[in-house]
Amino acid sequence: MKLHEQVKTQKKELEIVDEWTNDLIRYLSLPKFQDDKYVNKSDIFSRIEDLKNARFRM
Repeated sequence: MKLHEQVKTQKKELEIVDEWTNDLIRYLSLPKFQDDKYVNKSDIFSRIEDLKNARFRM
């Protein structure tokens, strides 16, 4: 695979990761999780933020 093809592939993969993490954030922001004591949303949001920050270091 040529370099420009690799760049296109990696860009598409990163777009998929961004879309997935945004979907997860929206899902966890639903009212059903507001009072749920079994879901540690702040920890999940923190890990998602770590993932996004790592993405920009690539």
